[in-house]
Amino acid sequence: MGARPEVRLSTQLQRKDPRLPVYVVIPGRHVQAWRLTGTTVIEGTANGHPFGRRTIKAWGKGTDDWFVEFTAPFCKTARLNVAGRVVLELRLADSSAPKELESLLSKSKGLAAAWLAVSERWRRDAGEHIRAAEAQATRERRAALIAELLRGRAKKRKLRKKGAVALLSGGNPQIAKADGDAPVQAYIAAMPGWKHDVGRRLDALVARTVPKVRKAVKWNSPFYGIEGRGWFLSFHVFTRYVKVTFFQGASLSPVPPGPSKHKDVRYFDVHEDELFDEAQMAAWIRQAAALPGWVP
Repeated sequence: MGARPEVRLSTQLQRKDPRLPVYVVIPGRHVQAWRLTGTTVIEGTANGHPFGRRTIKAWGKGTDDWFVEFTAPFCKTARLNVAGRVVLELRLADSSAPKELESLLSKSKGLAAAWLAVSERWRRDAGEHIRAAEAQATRERRAALIAELLRGRAKKRKLRKKGAVALLSGGNPQIAKADGDAPVQAYIAAMPGWKHDVGRRLDALVARTVPKVRKAVKWNSPFYGIEGRGWFLSFHVFTRYVKVTFFQGASLSPVPPGPSKHKDVRYFDVHEDELFDEAQMAAWIRQAAALPGWVP
């Protein structure tokens, strides 16, 4: 990816309420080349005064504008006044590794390759997380944590590459129909990104809650049941969530929130950055396993 251009513009300093920070609105056309998808760390100057590292955030629905906030001490130092004009020079923050992480990357070619394999935004956010710590010991601990995350991501990529599992619509792994734990683990290993951890947690929770559970992969989805009693649970990968299916969900208490056109079935959707309540999920699993299951 090529370098993203610096941005220079003149705009007005604004504030909606005296208790809130002052801010400037950045019309979307000025940062279109940055291809922003969410809150991003930037650097630059306001009227020639460096403001350090700040975040540029989306203004909201219905507009492609962005905004940047400034602290009162900086406004005082830079002599910025509400309703006054301000000349901004903006650039995306450096996405290189902080020295604490660079020290670890230099010792491992595999780790360095994993760092280059992640997105520019991921590297920038990781670097910002490390630099935000004031104490050197904290910066080093955060760098070590980032390194562990990189190793984990590299390991998952190797597993997916080795297994050569095709991903269908929505990123759902294509696994041949088979009984047992092995095909279920192959499915979970191929689940992309954050969904892999959701699948791993669900599988482990079912195994702990129902020790004699029967497993299989059918229709490119893991199935869980009791021998001779049918299936009580399944899950499936979609683009924005993992859908958990309770085949007798209408009989559970409380009833899982996702409706279905089938009178007995209920769903529970797990989205990114949502930590589902394991105690509630275990209670549903325990109840579902005790009921007569679905027999195809």
